[in-house]
Parts: sequence; structure tokens; C-alpha cells
Amino acid sequence: MQIDLIAGQHTSPCIAHDAPFEANPLWVKYEAADRQLSIILENGGTRRLTTPINEAIAQQLNGSRKIMLVRLHGGRPIEGFECQLRKFDEVGYEYANA
Repeated sequence: MQIDLIAGQHTSPCIAHDAPFEANPLWVKYEAADRQLSIILENGGTRRLTTPINEAIAQQLNGSRKIMLVRLHGGRPIEGFECQLRKFDEVGYEYANA
């Protein structure tokens, strides 16, 4: 399975994948200090993204509360999940959401 982060100047960040997960995604973890994203699944599994996150995307993620996960087939979206984006500091504490 390939998983990648898609982002642009005029679009919100989105996670694209090319095959179904072994369980439904519950939420996405963003480790702000490491700029690392992980998808947390219903069965307790985790899928870590290896895509580097630059400063512009990090700013978008810091201001977001949700992120879309979209499964693509032949470059077209066929399934999507809107997930809560939960942000954590370098110690592992979750940032508060207002």
C-alpha cells in the first residue's frame, strides 16, 4: 500500500492511499515537533506516513482540526474518510482544541 500526503497552496492537506486499510481509520496523529503523521485504525493498528512535511504544510496542519483520507484508484477518488487531526508536542502531550 502506498500512502502519501497531498497538499498545495490553495488546498487543505489530504492523505491519499491506493488500497483499503485492514480496519477503518479513527483519527490521525500529528507529532508537531517531528512533523510526523500517523493514521490510527479501529483495530489499534497504526500506519505511519513517510512523506516529509515542510514548513508551509506544517502551518496548515497546525491550524486544522480534521483531515481527509482518500483512497484512489487510477488517480480517481473512490472512498474517503474525514478524520479528526490530533496534535501532540515533543513530549507526547496532546495540544488542547478550542
